[in-house]
Amino acid sequence: MNEQEEPTPSFIRDFLYVDLGRVRSLLSQLEEGLPEKVEQAREKFSKWDAGAKAVFSASKTSQESEKSSETRTFGDLHFSMFEDVAESVNILKDVTEETSTPDAWTRGEVSKIVDKYKIIRFSCPTRIMDMHHFANTLDQVLKSGMIPRGPQKNIFEKVKRSIKLMYPPGVTIRAFPASQSHDDYSFTGTLLDKSEYMDQERATLFARHGVKPGDWTTVGLVSRSGRKFITPEINITPGVLDGKIVNRSKLEEIIENITDYLEGVGFSEAPSALGVAIIPLAIYRTIPIPE
Repeated sequence: MNEQEEPTPSFIRDFLYVDLGRVRSLLSQLEEGLPEKVEQAREKFSKWDAGAKAVFSASKTSQESEKSSETRTFGDLHFSMFEDVAESVNILKDVTEETSTPDAWTRGEVSKIVDKYKIIRFSCPTRIMDMHHFANTLDQVLKSGMIPRGPQKNIFEKVKRSIKLMYPPGVTIRAFPASQSHDDYSFTGTLLDKSEYMDQERATLFARHGVKPGDWTTVGLVSRSGRKFITPEINITPGVLDGKIVNRSKLEEIIENITDYLEGVGFSEAPSALGVAIIPLAIYRTIPIPE
């Protein structure tokens, strides 16, 4: 009896980013608990694995370039295996449809989904920006003297300072599943600042993908849901910071309240009141395979 042919995939993935460490850790945990599922995925992707190894063994590229390419290729492979297994055992949930309307967010349906599923996938317009790279570029332009003194230069200076104050290093993403006109209903996250996977592409991020939201698929761990901002009371209790006694618990409470305040007024990254913060595991575009 002939072996049943494997179904031809309907698309391939063009990866922008993979969190290699987390993906490999999650995959190894799945392998420990569900070895048969991981083995099925490994067999499914075995041709890709063998082909990749053959390409690198025959490659004549520089050692640094080869290492980067190999890191990306096997990162793609490990993520694809993880995605396949996690979805098959219902750990990963595609929430594209469920999060596509404002009503789903205002009625609390999205909140229920992210409470139940901690690994989610969504495909929607997504803004991807390396804010510190932009600020450094703006700084170089200002230093070059290309922009004359005046109101415009002052605005550019303020924008540069605001970016460095308000954004952490790393590439930030903001996804709009209910459309960009409903930007309060969004998924937000920050990619690893030092990533083996995409370091070589950081400088060309804007040139390759532009600054407007593009159609991307993101898989991520749910980090936290947004909440309505209430101005916290920041009381410096006597004895906490007067040089006599340091009450660490009270000091941590003050720091917590200050952090809440900074997030509420927009100085620190946080999901909007109805939004969701995620830890991105992978970002990719799908390329359909013609039938």
